[in-house]
Amino acid sequence: MYYRKLHGLICAPSRGWQKELYGYECWCKGDALSGSALMAVAHNDPEMLLLCLKLLKEGKRWPDELSHENDAKTWIGWQISRHLRKWGFREHEKYRPQTYVTRDPCLAVAYSLALAGKEDKIKEIKIPFLRRRPSSSSWLRYMKTGKGKKMYEWWALFQLRRKLPNYVIHHMAFCAYVAESDKVKNQIFHYGFIPPWNLLIDMLCDVALRYNHEKHQEKINKYKPKILYQWSGDYHFETYEWFDGRYYPDGWYLPEDEYYKPDKDILNYVIYN
Repeated sequence: MYYRKLHGLICAPSRGWQKELYGYECWCKGDALSGSALMAVAHNDPEMLLLCLKLLKEGKRWPDELSHENDAKTWIGWQISRHLRKWGFREHEKYRPQTYVTRDPCLAVAYSLALAGKEDKIKEIKIPFLRRRPSSSSWLRYMKTGKGKKMYEWWALFQLRRKLPNYVIHHMAFCAYVAESDKVKNQIFHYGFIPPWNLLIDMLCDVALRYNHEKHQEKINKYKPKILYQWSGDYHFETYEWFDGRYYPDGWYLPEDEYYKPDKDILNYVIYN
């Protein structure tokens, strides 16, 4: 089993370079909160979704049980370890702090709650002050109060005037999807922000989805689930820069009997719900 539930969250084995960098099996725990929130929706697992919210309110990216002695305690300690390793004074750098909560998990848990019909719970989410940006903050305010949609759209369209990393587009697409903002979805869909291989963002931002249902369904049926959640990455699985056969001896594709298939599970959720 590649993806598995560890201490309540969906985790995946470290990529090869991560083991070499951190010196231990970290189970990709830094992104587990964001991924688990969406998987909780796709698998109808309200208990896991509420655990994600609980961790977020406690200011944690993962449960204590997943912590390791080589995790940094502070952001400064993390940065120092990175430089010491770069200069040859450390073999491994420390993993990011458990308490280093960025916008990504806050947004992921919030729009997952909206997808699950638990909008009232979004009021319990606060983006850390130093991590706030106008686009994400105005969206969260709109989701909490139902007011300020035009302000959210203005900031989102302003942000989309420049090229952004794909993980940012991934979050913005889900935010626009649950906010039912055709303006933002159209901007993402028509102005070259979606790589041709990214089926999820394509579906989220296709405002004519109800008319193109069969087209998307055909693409999903042909899609084979893979070991990397590529929808939020700046890579296509075939050109992944960190690929090394030593780390992926069985190739890219998940076994047919794999229970958790994040990339395909979320595609199926969007097209059938």
